This record gives sequence, structure tokens and C-alpha cells, in this order.
Amino acid sequence: MAGACPGARSLTLQNLTTAKEISSGAADFCTKDLLVVPKCLDGMAQKLSELNKGNLILMGVPAPQR
Repeated sequence: MAGACPGARSLTLQNLTTAKEISSGAADFCTKDLLVVPKCLDGMAQKLSELNKGNLILMGVPAPQR
């Protein structure tokens, strides 16, 4: 699951590039929607990180030292 957000982000950027290559009309139609996806993914990745930290705390696993 760790690679899901980066993979989805990469796929979204590939789709955006493909839309631009097909035509400017296609790019105009989907650019706004496709640009929202990475922002949503960032929020989801942050939430997953917080949940994982919480789960580690509940299991008694010490937090990694930085």
C-alpha cells in the first residue's frame, strides 16, 4: 500500500501528458480535474502516515529517531 499514492500520482501525470499530446481540447477538458488528484493524494498520504504512527503507538512500538 505504501506505493499506492506515488503510483497514482505518476499515473495521473502520465494521463495529463497524454491528454496534452492528443489535443488541446482534450487537455483543456481534463486538466482541471486531473490536477486536483495529486492534491487529494497528498492529503490521503498525510492521513495514512498519521494513522500508521497512531497504530505504532497503540502497539507499543517506539517512534523512529530522526
